[in-house]
Amino acid sequence: MTVEWVSFIHVLGKHEHSVDVINLCQAIGESPDISADPGEYNDPDGKTKYYKFYQSGIEMGFRKDCLNHIHFYFGNEDGYSPFAGNFVPGIKAGMDRVSVANLLGQPTLSGEGKSDMLLGYINGWLKYENVNYAIHLQFEKNNKLCHATLIKK
Repeated sequence: MTVEWVSFIHVLGKHEHSVDVINLCQAIGESPDISADPGEYNDPDGKTKYYKFYQSGIEMGFRKDCLNHIHFYFGNEDGYSPFAGNFVPGIKAGMDRVSVANLLGQPTLSGEGKSDMLLGYINGWLKYENVNYAIHLQFEKNNKLCHATLIKK
């Protein structure tokens, strides 16, 4: 896959059937598994439709027919292969939290990882906000980058 990071940012907020989203899906190079939230979900923004690219480690979420967020999986999680494409310049799978913060600077928000009796371990995270988008980075118990979400603001 040779999709540049700016291409992911560029499609945020675009209609599901727009040329830009179609071009991105083709550049990813695999057919997505398409699903949607069940009808009984009481999401005020409506159901989310998902394009799951399991081999590429990418999941795109559409709300109200527009691209709302893109998840990047950096480990074998939920049936996804690790994302190996171009991410935020300098950031790679398995980087530790301190290295990421050194490259990106002070996060807008952050949270420490913790154990929960019902949910198990809840990943630590860093959030960086831009005018048009935000990036939410999650870190496993060993403080290694495991998951990221690019979100339309």
